[in-house]
Amino acid sequence: MQFEAGIRWGEYRIVRPLGAGGMGEVYLASDERLGREVALKVLPAHHAGNAESRSRFLREARAASRVVHPNAAAIYEVGEIEGHCFIAMEYVAGHTLAAAISSSAGGSLPLPEVVRIAMCLAGVLGAAHEVGVTHRDLKPGNVMLGPRGEVKLLDFGLAKLNSTGLDAATVSLITESGMVMGTVSYMSPEQALGRPVDSRTDIFSFGAMMYEMLAGRRPFDAATATETIDRLLHAQPAPLARFNDEVPPDLERIVRKCMEKDREDRYQSSREILVDLRGLGRGDAPTVRTARTPPVSRRRWIPAAAGAGVAASLGAGAWWWRGSGRPAAIQSLAVLPLINGGTAEQDYLAEGVTESLTNQMSKVRRLRVMSRTAVYRVAGKNTDALAAAQKLKVGAVLTGRIQAAGGEALSLNVELVEANSGRLLWGQQFKTSVAGLQPTQETVVREVLTQLGISLEPEERKLLTKRASASGPAFELFLKARFHANKRAAPSFLTAIGYFDAAIQADPAFALAYAGLADTYSMLSGTQSPRELLPKAKAAALRALELDEALSEAHAALAFVKFNFDWDWMETERELNRAAELDPGNPRTYAVSARFLAAMGRYQESIGAMTKARELDPLALSVNTGLGFMHYFGRQYDKAIEQYKSTLALDPNFVSARYNLAAAYVQKKRYPEAIAEFETALKQVSTDAGTIAELGQAYALMGKPDEARQALGRVMELSRKRYVNPSFIAWIHAGLGERDKAFEWLRKGYEDRSWPMVF
Repeated sequence: MQFEAGIRWGEYRIVRPLGAGGMGEVYLASDERLGREVALKVLPAHHAGNAESRSRFLREARAASRVVHPNAAAIYEVGEIEGHCFIAMEYVAGHTLAAAISSSAGGSLPLPEVVRIAMCLAGVLGAAHEVGVTHRDLKPGNVMLGPRGEVKLLDFGLAKLNSTGLDAATVSLITESGMVMGTVSYMSPEQALGRPVDSRTDIFSFGAMMYEMLAGRRPFDAATATETIDRLLHAQPAPLARFNDEVPPDLERIVRKCMEKDREDRYQSSREILVDLRGLGRGDAPTVRTARTPPVSRRRWIPAAAGAGVAASLGAGAWWWRGSGRPAAIQSLAVLPLINGGTAEQDYLAEGVTESLTNQMSKVRRLRVMSRTAVYRVAGKNTDALAAAQKLKVGAVLTGRIQAAGGEALSLNVELVEANSGRLLWGQQFKTSVAGLQPTQETVVREVLTQLGISLEPEERKLLTKRASASGPAFELFLKARFHANKRAAPSFLTAIGYFDAAIQADPAFALAYAGLADTYSMLSGTQSPRELLPKAKAAALRALELDEALSEAHAALAFVKFNFDWDWMETERELNRAAELDPGNPRTYAVSARFLAAMGRYQESIGAMTKARELDPLALSVNTGLGFMHYFGRQYDKAIEQYKSTLALDPNFVSARYNLAAAYVQKKRYPEAIAEFETALKQVSTDAGTIAELGQAYALMGKPDEARQALGRVMELSRKRYVNPSFIAWIHAGLGERDKAFEWLRKGYEDRSWPMVF
């Protein structure tokens, strides 16, 4: 039925409708007997004749009337007028919590307000649970926020009454077993499965509401209800730090404990939640300081009693949390891409700190750290941490967010999450600056290793505490340089070189900047003359080692030059061994070693080195392709083909695996297959001279000289516009049987020190 404003219904005069739901139409009405406004909930006409609907409606009234608490809407009267059941309850002016969240400018509510509301709700839930009432439909739409700070929990329409508070006749009115009732986005796992519920069901929903207040988004939302339930049952919500870097780890721990999948692992009562929320203010929330790590000095964030307002102090102190007891040592880790909470111009900070933390921890022998390239391939900036851990097959993930906080100030929030359980092992928020990033990173690395149960050798400890630069501005320039170098394109390499030079000018003793400069010159030599660039790479690497002999990056950079330019095999091997000794977790060192060993004809050793690289970085496409390359130079072409196909199964668009597969087909004289693969590769890299040259050679060997010369013409045209490796041109002439021309171009490649010559 629908009431119009102004009509009189029993002792009530209707003012206006407030809303409607599945089990009731709600009106603002005037109780003219007592002269007060009430919220009048009326059972709809289409339910009035249904015995179950009437029973459920009355059950709501009974449930709500038993909950006496300042944060519960009071029940004034339950009755029936003109054949329609109704409930007259306290009217709360204001808006719903759902409306407050959706209208929040930042997508989340202020921390003090979240804690105040949470304490109010924990209190009223405790009162409900004490009298045997489980709400079962906790959601922001059922919480009203009044103009004077009132917090009122409404709608016990799905409430379950247990035998501690009601007689057997009343208990029989609950929803029959197996029927799922409630709001999907806030359901507990047991509720979604239609299993029996109890007060801990409300605790899960309470945690989901807190998560939404803090993150501005629901923890398990998906496109459909079915997908949402699947996430609810099997996935962990993303860390709150990904959406709100002001959330203290202590508060996140409370939220996560509320949302444990197994109800036995949740808070067992709302009273426990209230105690921990109050503990945030006294500094005695359930945080365990381990004996091996001194307390972190910090200011307190102080919530007052519920309803009385909350004061906050988010000053220079760091929020932190340590797990309750150390787990068995975790031996594998992925550092997920840090979220940039600022503008696009600050992406270099997020990516730079991510790479720096990865490189630092890869130096620890007992810890397998996934490479930056592998992590970025499977984990975007908003990837769920546990989903990434599963793909990367690691025991823990480090996530975080970095944001400029005005001027030179930065906010860095990091969390260490155990992969198997989703348990937060450690988290901390740092108030720092670009100049303070290096010591901050040291602290992060130290804490991560402590929580993983990894002990350090003295030499490792020395390496990890060594500062890269004494200058904050130089370190910022270095991060910008690495950001551009990692784009792996010639224009970006040139930009990176400019930043490396600037970093060195700012700090002439910055060894890591010299090593980065050497590495970038080496990578650029693939598209420009090695004779021009590799001497510069060598000079930079040698300068880095003068400044810091124990810098693994410099030894690796020097090894590249010794191998590809000096052709000094003994020194190449010595530098590679030293780099691996200093940084045993860096897969790139083993990959370069494998290529060197292949060039030396040491096939089995090359396979062993590349296999080691793949063990450290199993999802790296370059490493998986490299393993096929080792088989190729061992003349094990069938194994090479199998490995290249395996790599393409990981990513069909990885062009390096594609043209290497084609080259292996050439050696097997499977020319049509080779040409098909080359053509597929050229759809992605249409002006790559090496791929065009190999295609031309395949045509020549297949007995199609016209097509081969057409490819040769394309390569020569490219050579008039930019640097083209002379060896590429030699390949086509060799395929055509034009030996004098092949030797002419090979001699140019020899003089230019082009990379294929070492093979």
